[in-house]
Amino acid sequence: PSLWEQLVETDKIQFYNVYGPTECTVDATCYHIKKDSKRVTIGRPLPNIQTYVLDRNRLPVPVGVMGELYIGGAGLARGYLNRPELTSE
Repeated sequence: PSLWEQLVETDKIQFYNVYGPTECTVDATCYHIKKDSKRVTIGRPLPNIQTYVLDRNRLPVPVGVMGELYIGGAGLARGYLNRPELTSE
């Protein structure tokens, strides 16, 4: 068995996939990976965080449709609004 298969078999360790870009002070979403997980996603927003998947017109897309992830809330870094030179970095 692979190392992953060996590790996930133990009940002593819990695994999480935690996602967050730099602008969100590290973490924005979390997914608890279980033994029987068929796929690993970025999970759900953490407390005080909002996530939206929007199209190129910044309109929400239906579940399953590709779009761009927008994140808002308490963890979002300040200083990027109306500062294109910082945003472009």
